[in-house]
Parts: sequence; structure tokens; C-alpha cells
Amino acid sequence: NDIARPMNGTTSTKLDICTELFEEFHDRGIAYCHWKSNEHLREGLVGETDLDIIVERSDEVRGILHRNGFKRFEPAWFVAYPGLEDYLGYDQATGNLVHLHLHYRFAIGNKRLKDYHLPWEERLLERRVYDDEHGVYRADPAMEMLLLLVRYALKLQKRDYLNAAFEGYLGEDVIREYEWLQERIEDSEVTGLAAELLTDEAAAIVESMLDARPGVWQFRSLRRACTDELGIYRTYGYLEAQLRGVLREAFLGLRLLNERFAGRPRFARRTVPSGGVQVVLLGVDGAGKSTLVEELDDWLSWKVDVQRIYYGSGDGEATLLRYPIIVARERIDDGGHGRAEVSPGGDSGADSRDTSQSDRSLVMRVGRVLRGLVLARERRKKLRKGWRARNRGLVVLGDRYPQNSIMGFTDGPLLDHLSDSSSPLLRALARRERAVYHSAEERPPDLVLKLDVSPEVARERKPEMDLDLFERRKTAVDSLEFDTDVVVIDAEQPLEDVIREVKTQVWQRL
Repeated sequence: NDIARPMNGTTSTKLDICTELFEEFHDRGIAYCHWKSNEHLREGLVGETDLDIIVERSDEVRGILHRNGFKRFEPAWFVAYPGLEDYLGYDQATGNLVHLHLHYRFAIGNKRLKDYHLPWEERLLERRVYDDEHGVYRADPAMEMLLLLVRYALKLQKRDYLNAAFEGYLGEDVIREYEWLQERIEDSEVTGLAAELLTDEAAAIVESMLDARPGVWQFRSLRRACTDELGIYRTYGYLEAQLRGVLREAFLGLRLLNERFAGRPRFARRTVPSGGVQVVLLGVDGAGKSTLVEELDDWLSWKVDVQRIYYGSGDGEATLLRYPIIVARERIDDGGHGRAEVSPGGDSGADSRDTSQSDRSLVMRVGRVLRGLVLARERRKKLRKGWRARNRGLVVLGDRYPQNSIMGFTDGPLLDHLSDSSSPLLRALARRERAVYHSAEERPPDLVLKLDVSPEVARERKPEMDLDLFERRKTAVDSLEFDTDVVVIDAEQPLEDVIREVKTQVWQRL
């Protein structure tokens, strides 16, 4: 499972989407059970961690999930297991996501492999109990305790013996779950189940593990007893299991390295099964684009593969090739202001100033051409990155987007004025730049969210900018048209309302 991360809004109330789902399960007589980690069942029902539901095989289950707003997502092959499906649901009232692992059979064992399929589903469903507090069927404590001990016995790896010498085998969350279950069980009931489902030898080991918090050597003994009895239910032979485990570990390591250093569009968690989607946010400075992209990233990347791309030319991400131009522009601007303030009087001073101004104008014209070419090259690479990520099933979140309607402004071409130049070279450079923006126009995003905010409100948020610039930019953004879905969002609402409305629009496209 993914590590629980409370990226959703904080709430202590069971989400409506969960209430409605389980009520329909009950109405239609679907036999199901939340089978592990019931110590924090509430957290799953409010969207802070996963829900692990095992169901009888029923053609109705997928339809019920779909009707109640859950969508199936495809996990990467190295985190996927047979008999397990991943669903995400969006609770519109709170803006929270719910992650549901739908199990059709028990897959337990090695942390990255789940190489044992135990035929205990029917017994678990027979013994399930109804949780009045949460309105959900869950595993009875005795069965859950046995499953907890067997799961961690079969997860045991050689590295765990070394780790146990320093930290102990069980983490804090598992210890808390063990202690929570101990308060709710009769030891004899757990050992009886162990004898029924495993062997008398395993039951004796389990009995010793209930007397006090178990250690790594007791789990080793239980593992040996389990593998002798459950070998017939093992999916892979020893060598194949070792190889598959190493490959999965390697790909998970590459995922972490890619996220930290490369940021390339790679699927590593879950992708959109119907194909990826690219969403871009447009608006004047102060409309909240960066904040909302950050919120969407936190909201989705907990469970789904997300690629963020900044398509603008301002303070966001820039390539190494453009950084020298940014620095040069800043120094030229500063130098120009300095000369204006200290220029000497008299004719000779005026001639010197005119020459300096002329030189500066030439430098700025050349710099503008270089900037246009470098920025076009940078945007071409980012557009390709976004398209490739979308094609691989990722959710692409774009801050701004190149447009081909307004020249020299609001992420449009900078060199269009050279299209009629007498110089063939300058005309060729203008065509080269324009091709990038034409490709962006030909392949628009799947969803454009325009954040509508008045120039006056925007200037309150960004007082360092002139009001007339906000007015020009708002007029430009309002006039932009895309051959795709465009939704206007009132960005003057309270931030929580804006975030919830943006999430709803994105969820509808997934």
C-alpha cells in the first residue's frame, strides 16, 4: 500500500461517498468485509488512508462502485497484484479522495510480491462483524489478529533480522494495531483458528505470540510453519519469487530517483485507465495559478501519477539555456536606470547618453530575438514532455500554456514582428518560433481552467504591479480561445471554495 498521507481536507465525519457505497452494498446483499487495519478504519472512511475491502465475486460490485462515483485506476506493473483492483472516489462535499483496494482473494506475503493466495475468503466473510459506529462490516478481531501475525510472518526477509537488532521488526503502526486487537480477542479463539486454518504447530507459536509482543524470531518460526502448510498456495517458485522481488524493488528505487532528480514522465503509482489528461490553469498574476497547481498536485499525487509543467516565462521553472538571458536582462535594466539617474549635463553628455541609449537598444533587440528562440525551444521541450506524459496515462498539470493568438504577450510568440523583415534569416527565425506555438494550438489541453479575478483584486494580491498591466492581461486571457473544454472559475471566492470547484472539474475529466 502507499504510505498514508492526509493530503485531503481534515474531517472526522464519514464521507458521504463511503456512506452511500456501503449502504448500496447492504441493500443489494453484497458480502464484503474490511479485513485489515480496522484500528484506523475511521481514517479510511474520511479519506486519510486506504480501505481494504474483500468481496465475494459478484458482477454487481463494479457497477455499484461506478454508480457511487468510484473510478478504477491502473497500478504500475511492479505494484500490481492479481485479484486486486484499485478504485478512487471523490467526495464532492469535502473535496477528499477515497482510495479503495478491492480484493477478490487474499494476496499476502513478500512486501513487493504478495506471493501467497490463501483460500480463507469464505471463512473471513462468515465471521465478519458489523461495526455500528462506522456502519461497515469488518473482520472479527480474532480472525484479524491471526491474519496480522501470518501476514508479517510471510513478509519476513533477511534484511529484517538486521533491522530488528536496532529498531524491532514491527513498526509503531503495527504495534498499535496489535495492541488494539489484543484488547478485543480471546486468545483461545485465535489459537483455535490457527489450528483450523494452519496446523497445531502454528497454533502453539501463535499462542506464544499472544502472551507478549512478538519478536522477529517468533515470526521466523511462524513463517516456517506457514510455508510448510501453505506451500501449495504459493504463486511463484523460490527463484522466480526472488527475481520478481528484486525487479520490483529496483523499479521502486528508480521511481524515487526519477521523482527527486529527473522529473521525467514515468508511470510509477497509478494511471488513468481511459488515457491521461492534461489540465492547464490560466489567469493574471495573483489569480492563484501556482497555489492551485500545488493543491492539485498534493491532492492527486498521493495515489495517481502526476506531471507538473510550468509553461510560462516568469519566475517558474526555466532551462539552463535561458538563465543567462534572464540575468542579462536584469543587469541591462538595472544599468539603464543607473545611467538615467547620473547622466551629466551639457552637449557632450547628451551625445554620450544618445550613443549609450542606441547601443542599449541594439543589445535589447538582439536579446529579444535570442530570448524568443530560447523560450520557443524550451516550450517545445515542455510541450513534448506534457504530451508524452498524457499519452502514458498521467495527469498533467500545466501552469499557463503557449498560445498562438496574441503576439508578444501572455505566452504568445515574441518574434512575429520579424515575419515581414527584409532579412531572410530573421524571417526564418520567426517561422521557426511560430511553429512551436502552432503545435500547441494544434494539440490543446483536455481542460482549460480560466481563473477569473478583477484587475483591482489582482493588484491587491500583487501590489508591485501596475493596474493597467493587470487590465491588459485580463483582457488577453479572457479573449483566448481553445479547441477544447474551457471552464471559467470565479477566483475571488474564498480559497477553499475555489479549490473544491477546481478539483470537481478535474475529477470529471479523469
